Amino acid sequence: MRDTIRFGDFVEVNPSIRLEKGKEYPYVEMADVTPGNAFVYPQKKRAYKGGGSRFQSGDTLFARITPCLENGKIARYKHASNEPCYGSTEFFIFRGKPNVSDPTLCVLLGFECYNSESCCKEHDRSIRTPTSYIVIG
Repeated sequence: MRDTIRFGDFVEVNPSIRLEKGKEYPYVEMADVTPGNAFVYPQKKRAYKGGGSRFQSGDTLFARITPCLENGKIARYKHASNEPCYGSTEFFIFRGKPNVSDPTLCVLLGFECYNSESCCKEHDRSIRTPTSYIVIG
């Protein structure tokens, strides 16, 4: 019997979403995520050129750079349709696995993770949090 539940047991990290290059999709940048707001909505559309984080409605956007992480830049992406979206490379995208509700995931991340050294090890004022700092499996 295992005493520990690992993050990867209940969360998909950076789930795969296919986007077509040259097609316009909703776009979310770091400035669109307001600390303390549970949701972020698309403010604009941009032609997809490749790269960036990719997500869909219901996914949790989690800042991977230290100042934004410390300021609580964590939000669920909401869109009226289930049209895929893309955004800043500075987001981790988390999606709850089938038996985990996304609101539960947001609460766990918001209150347990973003102030924890297990998620972010600061070596200078602005550092990207590598995926390896998140215990996935």
